[in-house]
Amino acid sequence: MKNTTALIFPISFIIAAVIACGVEPSPGQETITTHKPTSTQPEVDARPRDDRLLGIDVNETDDGDFEKAFALAMDSGLDFVSLTIYWDDFETAPGVFAPETNWLEIADSYYSAAGIRVALVIAVVDTSVIHTPDDLRGLAFDEPVMAERFNSFLDYALAQLTSVELISISIGNEIDAFLGSDQAAWEAYQTFYTSAVDHIHASHPDYRVGVKSMFDGLTHGHVSELDRINQHSDVILVTYYPLHSDFSVRPASTVFADFELVTQLYPSKPVYFLETGYPSSKELGSSELAQAEFVQNVFRAWDQHATGIKAVNFTWLHDITPSDVKKYSRYYGINNPSFRAYLATLGLRHSDGTDKDAFIQLQQEAAAREW
Repeated sequence: MKNTTALIFPISFIIAAVIACGVEPSPGQETITTHKPTSTQPEVDARPRDDRLLGIDVNETDDGDFEKAFALAMDSGLDFVSLTIYWDDFETAPGVFAPETNWLEIADSYYSAAGIRVALVIAVVDTSVIHTPDDLRGLAFDEPVMAERFNSFLDYALAQLTSVELISISIGNEIDAFLGSDQAAWEAYQTFYTSAVDHIHASHPDYRVGVKSMFDGLTHGHVSELDRINQHSDVILVTYYPLHSDFSVRPASTVFADFELVTQLYPSKPVYFLETGYPSSKELGSSELAQAEFVQNVFRAWDQHATGIKAVNFTWLHDITPSDVKKYSRYYGINNPSFRAYLATLGLRHSDGTDKDAFIQLQQEAAAREW
């Protein structure tokens, strides 16, 4: 989505399936009740955080106060944020980089001053939407000009980020939704991606480069295609929303098997769950209690796979407004009540700034691990 907020945090969702086919606590409440999981997973002691990184997609409440929201996330253990940018927002003419707002420069100053790291997502494609410059639109990704121009953009982009620490760079966002069943397109993107990885490593050999894919694509729908691409990756980047194709929720206990599956597929590379979310909408068979259970299970499953899963980022801090729900629905071209309910209730807190059970659960789980 081309707006200010969308560039501060990622806005991708599980759209491939569509394309293919309690008591609420007061904000200042100190005495809280830990939610007990309904899964059969045993109770375990929290594992210390060690070198793991906790992210939260910070968005503001209805009052528009981003600083207040950011401070709350930091107080809750925030290590990093995800920053999504679009190639066509920056390269406004062939070889000309003149963004209306230079979010890279802003992020470099803002997040470095706060001591917060960044997972950079360069959304060449953003789930179902392409973001190459206009004059390159329609070209195959293995056309030499695509790599040449993109590598020049990479030089420009990384030159803006001189102070903030990058935990990863993703070349594309949920590419499996965009590439679908087109094997020629997968091969072309692999050529493009490999060139970008090599180009980044030539100047920044310590940067971890990867490509964001959806959990279902990584583990079921496009296992072989993503495995071939990820042979060139330093880190496995995945988005995780455990939903059915109609956007209704899967059981919160599914986290344990899902986390294990990813680490089994990629035992020798670090895994970053760069988007992790679970809506609270009753329309989708969920609730605020179920959302809190999901958060609890994410931390406990993470404890079990702490050597393989090095970063988890929760989407979002707050529910988004009805107007933003409409914008995102138009952006992705999905006019579906269930999709809108999903978007509207992903936040860990209500849009008015009051806590959901999930946010209290996150604070408890993070504190128990010394975040």
